[in-house]
Amino acid sequence: MNALLSQPLNAIRYAFSTLVGKKASKRQKTSLTAKYDAAQTNRENQNHWLQADHLSADSALSPDVRQKLRSRARYEADNNTYCAGMIATIANDTIGVGPELQMQSGENTLDKRVERDFWRWSCAIDLHQKLRIMRQAKCRDGESIGLLVFNPTIEDRVKVDVKVIECDQLSANLITPADYYTDGLIFDDFDNVIGYRILKHHPGDNGRNISFGDYEVYPASQVIHIHHQTRPGQHRGFPEITPALPLYAQLRRYTMAVIAAAETAADIAVLITTQAPPQDPAELEPLDLIDIERRTGMVMPKGWQAQSFKGDQPTTTYNMFKREIINEISRCLNMPFNVAAGDSSSYNYSSGRLDHKTYFKSIRIERTRWEIQVLDRIFAAWWFEYSLINGLQQDVPEHQWRWDGDESADPMKDASANALLLETNQTTLAELYSKRGQDWEAAMLQRAREVELIASLGLAPQQPPARADASQGGEQQPPNDTATITAGFNEDQPRDEQGRFASDGSGGDTGGSGDSADSGDGATDVETRQQNESDALDTQHASESDALSAKHDSEMSSLSDRHSSEQDALQKSQDDEVFAINGKHADERATLEDKQGAERVALRDRHAAEEAELSTKHDEEKAQLDDELTTKHGAETADLESRHESEKAELQFRIEKESAELSSRHDKESQELEASQAKEREFMDSERTAIETRQAKEISELTQKHADEVSQNDKRVAELESRHEAETAAMESRHEQELQAATDRHEKEVSELESRHEAEIEESDSITDEMQTRHENELSDIESTHETELTSHDDKRDELDAIHESQTEKLSARHEKESEKLTSSHEKESDKLDARHENESEKLANAQDSEREKAESALEKTQDKEVSALQKRHEKESDQQDKDHEKQTAELIKQQDKAEAELENAHEKQSAELEKRQEKESQELESLHEKQLAELDAAQNRQRAELDARHEQELNQ
Repeated sequence: MNALLSQPLNAIRYAFSTLVGKKASKRQKTSLTAKYDAAQTNRENQNHWLQADHLSADSALSPDVRQKLRSRARYEADNNTYCAGMIATIANDTIGVGPELQMQSGENTLDKRVERDFWRWSCAIDLHQKLRIMRQAKCRDGESIGLLVFNPTIEDRVKVDVKVIECDQLSANLITPADYYTDGLIFDDFDNVIGYRILKHHPGDNGRNISFGDYEVYPASQVIHIHHQTRPGQHRGFPEITPALPLYAQLRRYTMAVIAAAETAADIAVLITTQAPPQDPAELEPLDLIDIERRTGMVMPKGWQAQSFKGDQPTTTYNMFKREIINEISRCLNMPFNVAAGDSSSYNYSSGRLDHKTYFKSIRIERTRWEIQVLDRIFAAWWFEYSLINGLQQDVPEHQWRWDGDESADPMKDASANALLLETNQTTLAELYSKRGQDWEAAMLQRAREVELIASLGLAPQQPPARADASQGGEQQPPNDTATITAGFNEDQPRDEQGRFASDGSGGDTGGSGDSADSGDGATDVETRQQNESDALDTQHASESDALSAKHDSEMSSLSDRHSSEQDALQKSQDDEVFAINGKHADERATLEDKQGAERVALRDRHAAEEAELSTKHDEEKAQLDDELTTKHGAETADLESRHESEKAELQFRIEKESAELSSRHDKESQELEASQAKEREFMDSERTAIETRQAKEISELTQKHADEVSQNDKRVAELESRHEAETAAMESRHEQELQAATDRHEKEVSELESRHEAEIEESDSITDEMQTRHENELSDIESTHETELTSHDDKRDELDAIHESQTEKLSARHEKESEKLTSSHEKESDKLDARHENESEKLANAQDSEREKAESALEKTQDKEVSALQKRHEKESDQQDKDHEKQTAELIKQQDKAEAELENAHEKQSAELEKRQEKESQELESLHEKQLAELDAAQNRQRAELDARHEQELNQ
């Protein structure tokens, strides 16, 4: 049907494209041509745009490309501290301590119970750590995969678990080209993912007996797949740090180059160069090295001069370069510089808040995606089993996720802003607490309990200190000095508009209103004069304080300079003494090394003489060992041949038995088939006799029906016969393969035995080279020990033969039992038989390997004992020599340490005395300065007191 529809559609499409093409060709003659600079290719930009392509998203992200990007990103994350820190930071900021479930079903009791049970289950499977690992994998590898599996070992009633695997295991195993690009994803007709091919083993595992082609198909409901997607139609992800990978490498290379340049400049003290012509060179060898003494002058040859390396690294632009490249690296993660570098020294408060806006907005967007693609699916799988256990509804209830809040940089300002927003109804407690990652209901209940407890204990809540309101007058002003002047007046006395005391007009002791006005003007003049005098005193006090501070700073500076000069002189004398002691120690050490070298030569000559003396014994031991190994090899070969013959006979017997069983089963099936056919023929004959009276049409139909049934029976008989023949051929081929495998195994064992024999001969040669210093009594012990080991080896071989015979009997019984089951399912029994044969072969091979290993280990232990006896004697002599040398060296080191300790004690004593003297002088200067300040303050206070008294006296007058 689709093909029929596609033909007319293709015809219409072709006609339309032809018509449009003709019209376009007509318009092309008169149309204008527009160009884009970015679409042009010239000599300047052709290399830059050389790698640009038009591949689709899945084609561009082929498995090879993604594997290479993942490998490089993992390498950089393992070796670059900035890369590792950025990945860990973005995972910690996104996941935090872990999202908390907040139910919204409307039933508070049920909601709290579900939240508590889900939290316990998430702690039991360590869900929050798994989420952080998945976020790191998404940033580093480009995608993260979690499997919803059954885990009976979880310490919770719900046995659902989240198994995190690497995206390398999501692979199609290169089945078809389409699977190659989707790489492990199975789609339906609507491009929806319905399944995932997950490899059983990681492609990078180095373990043994791993088949990398084995995979399992998981339905989409059991797989959580979240990846870094930037293009439509992209089904697999790539690392989020892909654009920054070259920059990470440049940052590390530049840092190492700067360090290498600085070390090189510091290692080479001076270079000696000349401008003299080559006809008259000085007697200096090129690339020659000379020693330079500290703090000494040097006389160079005529025409030569000494130049030192300039320490130009690191340059002044080193920090600028690192800042810019780290800023560029972190931009692809929407991460500000101070978070990426862990350094906020160049930031102010406003810059930090602006940069963090973009970063935390991307974090909120990423959290929303994780809620939809990861957390909701995990909760749905948990709820399905939880609802069955507790008898709840199957539908997933309404819920939301609560994440960690952002830490405030200025809590006081944020608290004031939140209070204002609540007061003006522009926010809610739920919104404010959610920003801090808390449940507002739980927080309010906790606060209510705290308030109730405070009230019950009689503890009054402390009021916060009053703060200046900038919007209503700015900073708080100091108290007016007029308060002190008017302290003696009655506070109940009336005042005028300017705050001055006014007359009550009653006559009394004062004059009329004119006198009151005059007294008010006089008080104002007194206040002005008092304020001026107070300002003058403050200015004088400030100038005197500045002068004293400057004097104190100059005295401290001179004292510090004097202390530095004394310390430099002391350090110089100490260095000279250490240099002299080191020279003396070097001479003594050279003498000791010469003496040790002569003793080593004598010891080496004595060892060579002993080896030459015992060389004649080596040939006899080697010949005897060769005879023993040859005898052992012949016995093992005969044993293997006898076992091979017995296994071959057993296999032949099993083949004949299975063939007989198959033949009997075939005869039985043929007889049953013939009987059924005879019954059917009798039935058809009776039917034919019964319907002779019917019409001709019915007779023809019945005849045709009979013919059809006969043909079907013939086909069934043919199918049974062909199936029997195929089964017989398969059994024969399988038995032939088993026989061939047994023969190959025997040949392999013989070859391994021969190779082992050769290896043992080579090993004996190497061992005899090391056994040249053994004595005749040790040889007799070795022979007796070797005979004992051979006897034990024969006993173990007999035990192994008995075990093999018992295993063979068990194998025969098991094979007979399984042969009886061939009547029900031949294919199933064949698979089981193959598996059993492989298991038995592995057991036999393991038993033989263990036998060989035991014999070899016994021989190696004996030889090791003999070699160790010789080595101990040599080591004892060498240890005695080394002890004598170490004793002499220790005495020299003690003398040097004693001299250095005395020198250090003298230096520390002088430094302590100098520091004490400096501290004493500093204390004296500080006490003098404080005394002068106290005297100045006392004088000022006296002047103010006299001035206040004089003012008060004038006011009273």
